[in-house]
Amino acid sequence: MKHSKMNIMLVFILLFGTIFAPTVAAANVGGKKLKIVSLGDSITYGWNLDQDRSKPSESAFPNLIGERDHKVTNLSKPGWTSSQLLAEIEQNPEYADAIRKADIITLNIGSNDLLQTTGIIDMVNGKIPFNPAVISQKATLASMQLTVNLNTIIENIRSKTDAPVILYNLYNPYGYDPSNPLATTLYGLGNQILNQVNKDVILRQAKTGSILIADAFSAFDGKQAGYILPNDIHPNLDGQVVLAKLAEEQIVALGDKRLKLKFSK
Repeated sequence: MKHSKMNIMLVFILLFGTIFAPTVAAANVGGKKLKIVSLGDSITYGWNLDQDRSKPSESAFPNLIGERDHKVTNLSKPGWTSSQLLAEIEQNPEYADAIRKADIITLNIGSNDLLQTTGIIDMVNGKIPFNPAVISQKATLASMQLTVNLNTIIENIRSKTDAPVILYNLYNPYGYDPSNPLATTLYGLGNQILNQVNKDVILRQAKTGSILIADAFSAFDGKQAGYILPNDIHPNLDGQVVLAKLAEEQIVALGDKRLKLKFSK
C-alpha cells in the first residue's frame, strides 16, 4: 500500500512538473557573467534612444541581453559600414583584445552599406529624385561589397577566438502604410532587397554552433510602427528588447555550460 501511494505521488509530481514546466529566462547561472562583445553600427549603439549620444546607450540591445546581468563591451559606431568596422577590427588593438576575451560576440552590420550606397535616405528626404530602379541596382553592388567584408570580418574574428558569433540579418525600417504611397513603396522595395541580401549574404555565413543567425527581419516585419522610433530608422526601446531576445534565444540554444542561462517559472 505504501508503494502504491508513493507511485501515485510520483506520477502527480511528474504531471505537475510537466504542466508547469519552466520557461527560459534571460539571466545567468550561478552568478557567472557572460563576456559579451557587440560589434556594429548605430543599431547596436542605440542611436537616438538617449539625449546624450556621445556613448553607446545603456538601453541598446547588447546591455539588455540577460536582463542587464552580463558584462558587455559595446564596440559600435553610428554610421559605420562593414568596411569601417573591418578596418577597426584589423587595426585597433582594443577590438582584438575584446574579441579574444569574449564568450559571445554579436555582430550587426550592413544596413549602412545599403543606405549609403543607394542614397535612399536622400531620396526619401527629397534631396535627389526617388528612383527604385537605381536603388535596386546600387543595392546589388553594396551587397557584393558586404559579402567580401563580412567574410573577412568573420575570418578575422575566428583567427582570435572560437566564441559563438550571433549574426543579425537586416530588418526593413520602413513599414507598410496603405495611407502613405511612398511608405508602401519603400516597404515593398525594402523587402525585395533585404530578402535577397539576407539570403545571399547573411544566411550563407551560418554555421552550426559557431555563426548563429538572429532573424531581425522576421521579428520586425509588419511591426515597424511598434519597434522603430518615429520619423527614424532606428529601433525604439521595444525594438531593442526584441533584438536582445533574439540573442538570448541563440545563447540558450547553444547548450554550452559556460553560456547556460537559468530557467524560471
